[in-house]
Formats: sequence, C-alpha cells, structure tokens
Amino acid sequence: MAVDGERVPGTSFTVKWLLKILRKQDQVYIDRVKATLVKEVIISFQDGGERHNVILKVPGTESFGELFENTENPAEEQNVANSHNREVYFYRNYAEKLNLPFVKVFEAIEWIPGKNHGCVLMESLLGRGETENVFTGLNKRQLKSLAIELSKLHSTFMLMPEEDWKGKFPCRTFSSTAVIKFLVPFMTMLAEQRPEIFKTGVEKLLAYAKSPKFLNYTITGMASDIGMPLSMIHGDMWTNNIMFKLREDGSISNEISAILDWQILCEGCVTFDFARLFVLSLDGDVRRELEFEILKFYYENLEQLMKEGGKKVGFTLDQLFEAYKINMANQALHCMALVFVFAKIQGKTEREKLVWKARQERMMFRAKVAMEDCLEVLEKLPQDKLL
Repeated sequence: MAVDGERVPGTSFTVKWLLKILRKQDQVYIDRVKATLVKEVIISFQDGGERHNVILKVPGTESFGELFENTENPAEEQNVANSHNREVYFYRNYAEKLNLPFVKVFEAIEWIPGKNHGCVLMESLLGRGETENVFTGLNKRQLKSLAIELSKLHSTFMLMPEEDWKGKFPCRTFSSTAVIKFLVPFMTMLAEQRPEIFKTGVEKLLAYAKSPKFLNYTITGMASDIGMPLSMIHGDMWTNNIMFKLREDGSISNEISAILDWQILCEGCVTFDFARLFVLSLDGDVRRELEFEILKFYYENLEQLMKEGGKKVGFTLDQLFEAYKINMANQALHCMALVFVFAKIQGKTEREKLVWKARQERMMFRAKVAMEDCLEVLEKLPQDKLL
C-alpha cells in the first residue's frame, strides 16, 4: 500500500501530489474519494469497486538513450523540456478553443531543468480507446475521420487573429541538428543492411539529410514559393498519436476518441501533418492510392469551415497537393531511418520473432516506396534551396 510521501515509480511526483490534483479535477475520483492505493497510477477504492486509471506523462531523455545505444544520443534535456513546455502551453491556452477530441488534462506542469520536473496528468482511455498498430496502418474511413479533425484544427488557427499564434512556435523540431544526428546513421545502416534496395538511393539522399537548407525548405520554406499560408499544425501526426474509440466487441472503430502528444505543435504548412501521417502510417501502395483522395476530402471540409468563418481558403487543391509532395519528401527520410528503430523490437518467442521479421520487411517496403517518391520529387525542386 502506497503512502502519501511515496513517489510514483520512476518519477519525482509524490502520491500526495497526484491525489491532491485528482481531488480537484477528476470527477471519477471525486465521486469515490476514499482512495487507499496508488501503484503506477492505478487507484483502487475502499468501496471495493472498479479501479480507476490515470496517466502521468513525465518527459525525459532516457528513452532516447535506449534508442541510440550504438550512436550519439541527439536528445538534450533542454530541448526535451522545451517540447514538453510547448505541450503544456497548448493545453493551457489553445485546447479549449479547439473543437477536437482530447483526453481530459487534470494538471500540466512546466519542466524547468535544475529547478523542477514537468508532467501532464490526464485521464486514461484504457478500455475505451486504442491506437492502431503502425504496421497495420489506417483504413480509408479512419483517414477521413482524421482529415475532418485536421480541417478543424487548421481552420481554427486560420480564422484566429494571427497575433494569438503567429511567431510563438516556429517549426524547428524537424530541422534541428538532433534530426540530422537521427537521420544519417539510421539511413546509412539501412543501406548497409539492404544494399540491393537502398544503397543507390541513400547515397543520393544523405547529402539532403545532412543539409539544414533541405530540412527547412521541405518543411516550411517551400510554402511561400507555392503560395501556401502557414497555420498551427500538430507536427507529429502518426498512428501512435491517434486513439480510436472501441466497439462493444473490443475492436477498433473508425471514430477518433483523442489526438495525443502536442509537444511538436508548431507554425507550419498544413500538408506536413498529412505527409507525416501518410508516409509513416501507410504502406507505399496504400499511400499512393489514397493520398490525393484524402487531401481532396480534407480540402472540401476546410473550404466549408473557412466559409462558415467568413473567409476563403486562399489556395487551390493543386497547391495543396504540390505542398504535400514536398513535405512527403522530407518525411520519406524519416520513414527510412525508422526501419531500424522498429527493428529493435524482436519478440521473445520463436513465433513472435517470425511476426516481427515479417513486420520489418513490411517497413522495408514502406521505406523503399517512400524513397522512390522522394527522389522523384527532389529532381523537380531548385537545388540551390536544398543544398
């Protein structure tokens, strides 16, 4: 049995602090206030009823260390703290203005290195929502559900006074030195492990992966050339950050229950959210088949929302797709690098090992098609803006 002064395992936050927040903010807890046990943020009650789960999200660099065990860890404490604090700012200042599916946040505390650690204490959707497996990807109905939510997100900021968001969060995460330290070794590893598929393509793309000019241009710089306005975007849109409601039989539905992880929220081109989602979360053939259809569906929804707000979209569907292709070229490098991130998951039994081997091959194909499309896009872009 935990006592008030004990800490939640692996964090600097005490049981007493957690219960104090729940007494104020969580109605389930308030209704059954005589909590007697907290273990890994699972709460049981003296009335013997069902346990109550909450999520305590505590930022740190440890997981990056595990990921980069054989290479230089690009994660710096201050950068991770800045990302966490961005999410805290989002929940405090923007979330209530957006008609989007969120988890309920009970408390969000900034991380000030050397002074205090940060966290986000939120409701758990365990048993009510679930993310899709990244290897399985998303179906067309799920993608359309997400396109509707992204049209709400982007239009809200487009209709909002610019002084409320412009300049507050530049899109620097994916153009940082840390990203270069991530892309280069893992892309190199990919070429070494499967040279028959990736060697030639990686040799061409490494120069771009090392170029801050390429990263900046293919994320936001190209927007002005195409005539695309900037908006606030999620920035890290992929399967693991999207929870779908569960049906009565426990299967995953097409209805979104929550969009998670807003620590990379930034001012960017709206198509970046789709580029990251499609490239990382869809097999190459599925992406090629659905990307234009989903973007067209998004555009129609965005157009309607902007009209209701008294404004025009300000760009055409052709411009939208052109911007998407350039953002896609950027995210193709991430897809290639992530192959060996996922390859670290091996499984324990012989059966599990066979499953993960097949999944790795699936990711190889996803990366191969992304690489091919990336090379085709880069041939048409001004090289002086990339290298």
